Order: sequence, then structure tokens, then C-alpha cells
Amino acid sequence: MFLLPCGAQAQLRLFSTFGSGAVLQREMPVPVWGWARPGDLVTVAFAGQTVSGRAAADGRWKVILDPLDASATGRNLTVSTPEETVTSTDILVGEVWFCSGQSNMAEPVNTSDTYAEERARPANPLIRMFRSVDATGSVNTVFTTPQENISGTWLSANPTNLASTLWSATGYYFSRRLQLELNVPVGIITSAVGATSIQIWLPAVALDRSYPGDPNSRFLQRLRDDAATFNADGSVKTTGGLRAQLALIAEGKLAVTKNVYCTLYNGQIAPHVGTAVRGVLWYQGEANRGDGMRYFTYLRALIDSWREAWARPDLPFHVVQIAPYQYSTPPSLNSPNLWEAQLNILRVPGTTLTTTLDAGQLTNIHPIFKKTVGERLASQALRAQYGRNIVSEPPFYLSHQVSGTNIDVKFRNVGTGLMARDAQPLTWFTIAGADNVFQAATATIIAPDTVRVTSAAVNAPTNVRFAWLDTAQPNLVNSGGIPAAAFRTDTYPPAFPGGPTTPPNNLPAPVTPTVLSGSPPVLAINTVTATTARLTWSDPDNLTKTWRIQYAPVSAINETPSVWPNEVAAPDANPEVATIPSLWSSRNYAFRIRAEYSSTSVGPWSSPVWATTGTRVMLPDWRQINLSTATATGMSADNADADADGWPNLVEYALGTSPTQRNLEAGITSGRTVPPPGFLYLQVKRGTRRPDVTLRVETSGDLVNWASGPTTTTVMADTDGELSVRDNTAAGAAGPRFMRLKASTP
Repeated sequence: MFLLPCGAQAQLRLFSTFGSGAVLQREMPVPVWGWARPGDLVTVAFAGQTVSGRAAADGRWKVILDPLDASATGRNLTVSTPEETVTSTDILVGEVWFCSGQSNMAEPVNTSDTYAEERARPANPLIRMFRSVDATGSVNTVFTTPQENISGTWLSANPTNLASTLWSATGYYFSRRLQLELNVPVGIITSAVGATSIQIWLPAVALDRSYPGDPNSRFLQRLRDDAATFNADGSVKTTGGLRAQLALIAEGKLAVTKNVYCTLYNGQIAPHVGTAVRGVLWYQGEANRGDGMRYFTYLRALIDSWREAWARPDLPFHVVQIAPYQYSTPPSLNSPNLWEAQLNILRVPGTTLTTTLDAGQLTNIHPIFKKTVGERLASQALRAQYGRNIVSEPPFYLSHQVSGTNIDVKFRNVGTGLMARDAQPLTWFTIAGADNVFQAATATIIAPDTVRVTSAAVNAPTNVRFAWLDTAQPNLVNSGGIPAAAFRTDTYPPAFPGGPTTPPNNLPAPVTPTVLSGSPPVLAINTVTATTARLTWSDPDNLTKTWRIQYAPVSAINETPSVWPNEVAAPDANPEVATIPSLWSSRNYAFRIRAEYSSTSVGPWSSPVWATTGTRVMLPDWRQINLSTATATGMSADNADADADGWPNLVEYALGTSPTQRNLEAGITSGRTVPPPGFLYLQVKRGTRRPDVTLRVETSGDLVNWASGPTTTTVMADTDGELSVRDNTAAGAAGPRFMRLKASTP
């Protein structure tokens, strides 16, 4: 809506992401900006807040809204000057994420393997996407200087919009999972362009960065300073670094394209700088496969420079490894070298890495399995930003030990234990001796976190590699089904093309922040429920900061944990308070907190505090509530079936279903895996896990002799919401196969 005096020309404008249908970030200050007549007083009104600011000499104005609560109700955002009014309608408040990268981030929903399923869903107006484009609708917004504005509109999730080639599949599946889990609106801002190298997404200031101890820092300066070269006829042979490229453009010898360094940062990123977002999703790297460990330096510079531009030193970055693909015949080591560089980004605080070794297609550089990627990213965010206690990280190499003809490899992030996703022998391990000739190896899981690797061709092994080829599609996963990351224990440069030029042990050490002197905050427990703890604390100074809260389950009150596996960030606010969600019920927890002033400067940790979460409804209380008696007799007995639906009371209690309302399916599904012959599986959807009952899936070939355990079944998921178990014997391999669910009390 525009209200103007007759004959006047509109000068009041909002930046495009604040247009109708926008999602604003909850729980943090929200900058709102645009343009007006120089000197005009601009007033912004939204959600009961009214703030004003004056347009500068160039017409640009900005105001900051106080942190907003989540809201799924569309409201108006009104901006006015004495002469003009602009209103954006249907504005929601929730979680906002910034998605960037090249084609696999840009790849639309309508190319994903689950597109038909998504298009058949009812519209969900609480999931929205903004795609950065120019005035013609093109994503190739390339400029030689940083821009202030960019075009684009917000689209909500409905069958028509999901058919658009602009809607990122990775971003959609990420936002859909997040919206379901958090029950708040979710918006994604997508700035992604296919066939682009990371150099195009760097700001020019990033080329001035230098990292002591990192020999690849010089390549940043080369991106800035390399001279152009010319053919004998005077035509351009190589365009050189950014300075040379800009000179060629000025002379009319080079066009401004997405091959000129920094141009997409200028056109796609710079306009959004300052937008309130929870974090960044980065999916890129195919165009940089030849860079090896240089890519680590480039990505590190990108993260640092974007964080500086946003003035958010803790801005989260979730990075996706590129998928396996047969780029050449025979395959090369370029992808493993890039995977190694991407893995090392975990040295930068506030980052995660998502693996896709099981989500590639060797003949399709744009694999269709984007739901897998998006939902894994959502799991990373749910754990890192929203405090969920879930398995979200891949198994990473931790250490190895040579023992005779074996090498035992330990992993971290295994959940409840490592497994083969297809119940077959582990694949893609190789082993070498002092000659550094790697041979195919046999690998066996010997402990929940350990794999033993051996080869008859190597009598005295020294090093092991895993998934070290462009086309590697290994089957080693953790209990969350997340594939292990490729790794190598050697630093020997192979004598064939594609080998790394910089061994991993030449990398700079992880940044260790300086702990400032001063008083630590005093932490206290405010309230505790069955699954949450509300914390309050004192602020020892008036400096700008964020708060880092760590927590861990402990066996007893006053026990200080040796490891703090969970953490969540909290904004600097008044009062200083935060709620930690998704805790286990009936558990003891320890908590601590510290102030973080920057990535290199932190305060001391507080003394720990402890709390015990509330108690679940146990079996006798459940009987009393549902069956009017706490005693296990008659129709309230564990093996009785009060509602005659085929499910005994104890099973109903374990599943969280009602014993007095018939649940003929009771959240249980079964089937056979593909391809044939396949394995029978049983999937049980349940409520919160009961501590006083055990669910067990048993298998049989004759309905007489039943068995369970790791030799007969593979547990695919065992969480608060799901138990999924697969038979280890292929269907039809030795006659019929049967599975059953059994509940028992200790």
C-alpha cells in the first residue's frame, strides 16, 4: 500500500527482504532499512513497536526493532515519512536462515526424488523462501562493487510455488524439518548460483587476510595480485587476480561475469549484510575440486569475512561436503582432497560439517537426494542452535593404533555405535605399509566406536585410508544413519595426479580464545520441568557479548563432568535468562556458562550448577490414569488387551498409545528393504522413551525359535520417537522370515 500526495514521486522504499510475506528472525534485534528523501524522519511500526530514524545524505535509513517473539499470525509492517507510507503485509516472526553456494544449493525442489510427495502436501504458509535475483529475475547478479539492493519476493510453500525453479531443494527440506520440530515459521534467504567457485563469493577485503602458519594464505594474496597474461596477438590469456581483472574490465577487455572474483559477493551477499538470521548453510565445492587444502583457506576467509560484515563473530556456518561423482575415468583423488579441506573447517569455531557420501549419484553431478541433505542440515541446527540432544554429526576419525597386522581406528560421534547401513561388510577401507602402496582391506566393527582394518597383502601396516576416491560410496554409518567422513592417516603425497601438495599436519592450529581476567558469571537454576531447565545468571560487565551455555548429564548432583557434550548460545539480554529444551526426563544435569566477546576473546566459565529434571509418569500411575487401578490384575494386567485392538497393555504403555481406544496399527510399520531379496524391517513410532519398560524386536524363521541381538538384527534407530530394527537374514534366503515386537519390564 502506498499513500502519496497527488503528483509526488515515491522515494520511500524498503529493502526487498522486508516486503510482504517476509519472515523476521525471532529473539534477536531486527534491523530494518531502506531509502527515503535525505533528511526525512522515517518511522517503522510493527508488533506494537514504533521506532524512528533519519535518512542520511544518500537517502539510506535504518532502524532496529527489539527482539520479537515468534508469531505465525501475519501482521503489517508500516514505514512512513511525513509524506509517504509503505506497508508490507503478512509478516511472520520465526527462524531465518541464509542459504548460499553453487548449483547443489540452487537445485530446485522439482528435481528432487521426493518432489511428488512434497507437491501433494497441503500448503504450509509457515515455510517461506526469498530468492535473490536481479530486476529481470536472473540469479546472475554480478557486480564489481558491493551493492545495496537486490530484487526478489517471498514465496510460501504450496504446490504451485514448489514447482518454481527458484526454490532451493536443500533449503526447502531444511526449513520443512525445522518448522515441524520447532513449530514456528521458518524463512530461508537463498543466494546461490550454479557453476561458481568460492572465489566469486569472497568479498574483496577477504583477499587481504593472512593466517600465520597457513602456507596457503599466499593464495589469497594471489587472488588479489596475480598479473594478467597475454597471447602474442595481445588477446587475454589469463585474467590474473582481482586487481588485474578490474583493470581489464575498465579497458573493455573482460566482461563482468561470474568468473570475475568477488562479483557474486557484491551482487548476492553484500545487499543482505546485516539481515537478522540465525545462521548460514553453505553447499559448494564442485568448482574447487582441484584446490585441495587451499579450499580450507578460502572457506575460512569466507566465514571470517562474512562474520565481520554481519558483525556476528559467532554466526553459525553449516557446511555440506560435496557428493561422490565420477568426474573422470579412472576416478581421481580430487574429491577426497577437497573433502579433507572441508573437514578441516571444523577448526573454525561455530561450524559443522554434513557428509553426503551416501547421497550422491556417480553419473549425476546434481544428485536428487536433497531431502537427505536438507534434513541432515536441520539436525545439525537442531543440535547446535536449538539444544536438541540428537545424533547429527558424522562419525569422524579420532585416532588409530597399529597392532600386528591390524590397524584399529577409533571414531567420535558414533551415537550408540557404528554399523553398516546395508548390513554388509564394511567397504572403502584401504591399508598401506612403509611403501605407501594402499591395498584393499577388510574392515570389521570390533567396538561401538572402533573399526579393525587388515589386509593379507600388507604384513606391517602403517596407515589407513577411508573413502579416498572421487567415487567412494562407503556403508559405514553411526546409529543416526549418518555416513562417516572420508579420512587418511598418512601425510605422504601420492606419486600420481590429484595428490595433495600440503599435508594436513601443516595446517594452522585451531584458534584458542584468550580467557580474560575478571569475575565469572553466577549461574542459577530458575525452574525445571520434565524436559527443560530455565537458567538465570549475573552479567559481570557491560561489554557486548553472547553467552555460551554448556550442559551434560551426570550420575549424581555435584558431579562435575569431564566432557561437556551439549551447548547452546544465548543472546546478551536483560534479564539474563535462557531455557534449555529437549532434556531427558528424570536425569541429573550439570550446567555452566561463560561470556564470549569475540572468536578470540572469552570470559571464565562459571561454577557448575545442577538440576534434576522432572519425573515421567511411570507404569503404576499410567494404569491408574488409564485403567482406574495401579494393580496389574484383570484387564489392567500387562498382557491384557483392554481395548481388544491386538496390542497388550504393556505395549500400549511403551508406545504411548491409549489402552482404551483401539489403535489397530499403533504406529508400527513393516516391510522389506530394497533391492531384492531385501531384509525385513519393523519400524515403531513411539512417544517419549519409557525408562521402566524395554521394547525388543525378535526374529524367527519358524515362529517357534525367536532371537534378538546384534547377531540377528541391526538397530537402525533407537530414539525417543522411533525404534527401527532390521533382520540380518535376507528374506527368502533360508525360508520364511518373521519379526515380532516384545515389551517387558525389568
